[in-house]
Amino acid sequence: MLTILLWIVGVIGGLFVAYLAVMLVWTTVTGRRGRTPEGITATASAPSTCRVGEKFVIEVTITNALDKERVLSSTDLEKGLAAGFKVESVDPKPESVPTGPLLNMWVYSMKQVIPPSGTVVVRFHCRCVQAGEFNGNVAVYVDNRHFQWVECPLRLDAVDNDVDWMKSKLEGHLDAAARRNNG
Repeated sequence: MLTILLWIVGVIGGLFVAYLAVMLVWTTVTGRRGRTPEGITATASAPSTCRVGEKFVIEVTITNALDKERVLSSTDLEKGLAAGFKVESVDPKPESVPTGPLLNMWVYSMKQVIPPSGTVVVRFHCRCVQAGEFNGNVAVYVDNRHFQWVECPLRLDAVDNDVDWMKSKLEGHLDAAARRNNG
């Protein structure tokens, strides 16, 4: 009897591991080929420059254009973007806070209702911890659909002294002026 029970547990465990392997391969193969959820748009904003030790906020605005309620499943930060800062808190509070990156993303699971024709704003309260240029995406998943998401690119320049901070601010203003003149 014990042998049969162990065999059944082994088969179920093997099937679960096979499922995880298939999902990992599927996610890797499809890469960025996910489909945007119907009626959902998202934008992300943060200061372009911060100093090491300085606090700042990444604000992600998710809009539901449909006339039915949607659920924000998670808001994820790409590992390359998150390398320069520490998330100290998130509003609204996520159901789970990541202890490390999963498939190159820091996943903040949520079950936040997005009302019909409404908007939800997620704020990541952060502290800059390392100087450098950090680029990556914020990904928004809705209705627990793992292959439907919206990506918002972000860039953060972090500096560790006042001269570099002023230089970075000036370059940012010059880039913005050039875009306005060329646009």
